[in-house]
Amino acid sequence: MTVAQGLGQAAAQQAANKGIEEIVVTASKRSEKLQKVPQSIQVLDTKTLQQLHVTEFQDYAKYVPSLSYQTLAPNETTIYLRGVVDGGNANHSGPLPTVGSYLDEMPTTTIGGTLDVHLYDMARVEVLPGPQGTLYGASSEAGTVRFITNQPVIGKFSAGYDLTGDVVDHGGLGGTAEGFVNIPITDQVAVRLVAFDEHDSGYIDNVPSTRTFPSSGGVINNASVAKNDFNPVDTFGGRAALKVDLNDDWSATLQGIAQDMRNTGVFGFEPSVGDLKVERFQPDSDHDRWFQAGLTVTGNIGGYTLTYAGGGFKRNEKTYSDYTDYSVFYDAIYGSGAYWTGNNGQPLKNPAQEIVGDDNFTKESNELRLASPNDDRLRFIVGGFQEEQSHHIIQD
Repeated sequence: MTVAQGLGQAAAQQAANKGIEEIVVTASKRSEKLQKVPQSIQVLDTKTLQQLHVTEFQDYAKYVPSLSYQTLAPNETTIYLRGVVDGGNANHSGPLPTVGSYLDEMPTTTIGGTLDVHLYDMARVEVLPGPQGTLYGASSEAGTVRFITNQPVIGKFSAGYDLTGDVVDHGGLGGTAEGFVNIPITDQVAVRLVAFDEHDSGYIDNVPSTRTFPSSGGVINNASVAKNDFNPVDTFGGRAALKVDLNDDWSATLQGIAQDMRNTGVFGFEPSVGDLKVERFQPDSDHDRWFQAGLTVTGNIGGYTLTYAGGGFKRNEKTYSDYTDYSVFYDAIYGSGAYWTGNNGQPLKNPAQEIVGDDNFTKESNELRLASPNDDRLRFIVGGFQEEQSHHIIQD
């Protein structure tokens, strides 16, 4: 029995005891009960996310049978659904992935890794296996993953917070502080604010070591960067949303979301060095920041639902990666160290190298769609979608 099957049986038993719990989803670009969606869809709703303590990608990935992934670091993960792959290797200069990602109404798909969205105050996570290009466009050949946030509730004040602490096996201490508040401003306006701060302890040890460059005979050590548990992750951010009921039929929601993730070290180890141990000689770090702002306007026209959704998305990722072992290898095999010389014409004693990366992603999108009533025997959705995106990449 898989975990997902176990959860399904538990949910069935709970439904038998308390009655069937209805889950409303928007996978088909309209609000409808999960049982009536005519397609394969896997959903983790608010209650499930809380019960399973899901806060990040690798948490929810365990409970979706059709989802697999390749990961190098917390924010460098490529998702696959039903094993459909375009041959891309998740490289930042490769093709766009075959699984699209959406945060509420806006696409956030980027080359080189799906956003590792901190999952707090979420309404649900929807995973749609199979081709979704008709409704979700580019990068949805194999499926789409949607993160749906809790929206402001008009006329009701609510607030909450969560504090957690943890100890990482072979590592140190970590913890999370997060909270939200829903504030009704008037009988037609409400604001929802969310903030979070998370520290994940490292568990990889960078052990003291030396390297020798054959061409110059220079010997270097990693005393300046050797450290136990040298790959911690710190993530903080927040969300602000303003909802306005323009009248009985129309509403508008303006929302901004930002997240900042910083980690050092690496997330693999070298078996020849030891369990959860590596030998690195230059600083390794990754600073990933992103921001999304969007406006959604929804209204009824003669029983039909008209929706506009548009906004912008920016992501900047700065990385430093140790290249020393490659430098030593090329020197030993090809004598490349002889070409790195000082003012005296002699090979440098330390020709070690490091990669400095700077990736900037931008995305702007606009969508307008008209949906027929849910209770019509013949239903349709018609609309148009426009997107402009860019990726400026520097690798020194």
